[in-house]
Amino acid sequence: MSEDTVIIIDVSNSMWRRDVFGHSRFYWALKCLKQLVLKKIEIDSNDRYSVVLFSNSAIALNEMVYELPPMIEFIKDNAQFKNGSDLGQGLIAAVKLIVNELKKIGQKTPRIIIFSDGIEHGSSGNPIKIAKIGKDLGIIIDVIRFGPARVPGDLLKTISDITGGNYHYITEQFELTDLINKIAQKKEIFSSALITTKRKETLNLLEVEIAEPLLKLEELTEDQRQHISLEKKDLKCSICYQTNCQICETGFYGCGRFCPNCFKPIHLHCAVKWAEQQQTDSAETSQFKVLRCPYCYYLLKIPVISRKPQLEASDDLKIIKKVKFSNELPQILDSVCADSGCGIMFDENLDTYIYKCQACNSYFHADCLQNKYAKDKHCPYCKSNVVVKE
Repeated sequence: MSEDTVIIIDVSNSMWRRDVFGHSRFYWALKCLKQLVLKKIEIDSNDRYSVVLFSNSAIALNEMVYELPPMIEFIKDNAQFKNGSDLGQGLIAAVKLIVNELKKIGQKTPRIIIFSDGIEHGSSGNPIKIAKIGKDLGIIIDVIRFGPARVPGDLLKTISDITGGNYHYITEQFELTDLINKIAQKKEIFSSALITTKRKETLNLLEVEIAEPLLKLEELTEDQRQHISLEKKDLKCSICYQTNCQICETGFYGCGRFCPNCFKPIHLHCAVKWAEQQQTDSAETSQFKVLRCPYCYYLLKIPVISRKPQLEASDDLKIIKKVKFSNELPQILDSVCADSGCGIMFDENLDTYIYKCQACNSYFHADCLQNKYAKDKHCPYCKSNVVVKE
């Protein structure tokens, strides 16, 4: 069976270190890439390839190709050596590519090959978790590591072991032929029946893992703001095509957000409704709904309050307690105010203290709760009888 192979190349600053012959670790990685792909083409011309570069972020050649030149051109155009080595983001980008192929008819055996010196500077994505998800998808991860003989933690070896791949440590002076011949050989994948039974559930878990949150205006960089061609007053939601949200009736800057890929404006409440309509095709957890941007189909995640409201108020008093924002991390960062008139995410710079209902575990902005509680001594979300404790 032919293979789809995504090659991940570390382009952190440490990969630019040179050996006694004046060659950098990146030089050896690029040499390995060229010889490996040419050897695999010789074995099976139906194999396909893509490449991901990672340092403090990751960038991918978002297609599978049959030949070497498009990969080399992509590397030349995008290899920028920076501080940081976010392997987690590199793996996420690679698995995204493979997942797109797994959803097609006649997909090929999925492989990932990592070229890195193993010097880890922290990952925003969890490489071990992604490797375990990859295993359930039938992805095999091989590793070729350059650089120092000892690297704390052996993260790369752990990743290859999890997926049943091979780990190769090589010095900066080596003969490539035997290694390339070994890695280029076809892989025997796990039981296809086992993978098939797990794949749908695993794909859903992966969607939650790789989906990105909608961005607030203040979270956009200057470069990203340049992608937004409309004036603030004219921004309209890409779902309802209105400036004001049709659910909370506030202007765009009440619950307005932006897709992190195409930067199209989207109301947060419209995103929730859109996700509910896509529910059969998207993942959902107790914390998030996952949807695809209606414009560019990028995977997005939005916080969801999964608690069910009580239809009748309870006679027993419950407590809504004032809590410190920092004590509720990390879940509060992806929560929204449960007041139906708000629905806006919390901000660690503005909300030093928030309120939490012990009946339904809902969170509220201080102003939202105080305004509602002054009129009605019930939780604004679950309608339980409550007493507020400072």
